[in-house]
Amino acid sequence: MGLIFKNKKNLEVNNNTIKVFGEEYNAKLIYRNIKIIEINIKSHDIDIYIPNKYRHIDNEKLLEIVTRRIYDMLAEVEVESIMEKTRIMLKGLAPEDYRIERLPAGKLAAFSDSDRTIIINPDIVKFRKEILEYTILHEFCHLKYKKHVKGFKDMIRAHMPEFEHYEFVNDCI
Repeated sequence: MGLIFKNKKNLEVNNNTIKVFGEEYNAKLIYRNIKIIEINIKSHDIDIYIPNKYRHIDNEKLLEIVTRRIYDMLAEVEVESIMEKTRIMLKGLAPEDYRIERLPAGKLAAFSDSDRTIIINPDIVKFRKEILEYTILHEFCHLKYKKHVKGFKDMIRAHMPEFEHYEFVNDCI
C-alpha cells in the first residue's frame, strides 16, 4: 500500500478498492484534523477522511473496519426498503422480524424457523441490488416452504421470473 503526502495536513493512502452494489470504488484514506470519520462518494472513488488520532492503526486494518461499517450502514437502509417492498409484493407475508448480522464466510442470509426471523449479512451490499432483492425474496419464501421444493421455486419464479440469473446465491443462503 503506497503512501502519498498531499500536504502537511493530509496524508492519503491509495491502492484500495471497496465493492458496493457490484461496482468497485477506489478508496482513499485521508487523515485530517477532524473528530469523526467522514465519507465522500463520487463517481468511482470513495474518499474516507480519518481523524489523525487513528494514524497509529495499520491502514489495511483501518480500511477493513471502515468498510465493514459502510456495509452495515448501507445494509440497514437497503434491507429495510427491500423487506417492505417484498412484504407488499407477497401480500402481507412477512417474518416475525429480521436482523442484520455477520454470518459465516460466504453465507449471505439465513432463515431461523424457530423464531421466524430473516438474518441478512451486511456484506451482501457488495453485490448488485438484484442479488439483495433475490436473497430477501428467497428468505421470505422459507416462511411458506422450509425446503427448496418445487413450490418454493415456483413462488420465487412468480415474483422474479429471472431468478435463475441470481440462483448462484443459493449456495450461500
